[in-house]
Amino acid sequence: MRKSKYKDLIRYTETRRKQKERYRYRNGCKAYEPRTWTQFEDRLVLEQRVTDSALSKQIKRSVGAIQLRRYRLKNKIGVKDGV
Repeated sequence: MRKSKYKDLIRYTETRRKQKERYRYRNGCKAYEPRTWTQFEDRLVLEQRVTDSALSKQIKRSVGAIQLRRYRLKNKIGVKDGV
């Protein structure tokens, strides 16, 4: 539901927090320690031979981090989606 539909801003904030928590745990996100990306991990991210959730468990990075890394790598090398 949109923020403008809520009469109570505190209720909206609490609802959004619960939704984010539910999404985080449903997708198996864990708090991985930040570290630099290796060339091996970059290759796995670009190849996309397995799903992002399976790759997440394999290289111990969140699904969001994998998707963001893929986006940044494709922009860096100039690859367009669907081409």
